[in-house]
Amino acid sequence: RILASLPGSIVGEWSLARPAHVLATDRMECEFADEQLKAYACASHGWFFWTYSDQIDHWDLGTCFERGWLRPGPADTGPW
Repeated sequence: RILASLPGSIVGEWSLARPAHVLATDRMECEFADEQLKAYACASHGWFFWTYSDQIDHWDLGTCFERGWLRPGPADTGPW
């Protein structure tokens, strides 16, 4: 709520990376991504994923799409 109330706030440099000890299934990775996108859509004026290409899967946009963790299209942005 605080971010949404600020003019021009954006979420930058986010990824699907988590601590190495967190072992997640593909379904869990997808849920993690969906929840982040919902939160960012409701609490900011935009976001960008970090990074387009990286050797680490959770930081690589293409790999996140290939694995199905991120899906094309808008996230559920709430009741409006």
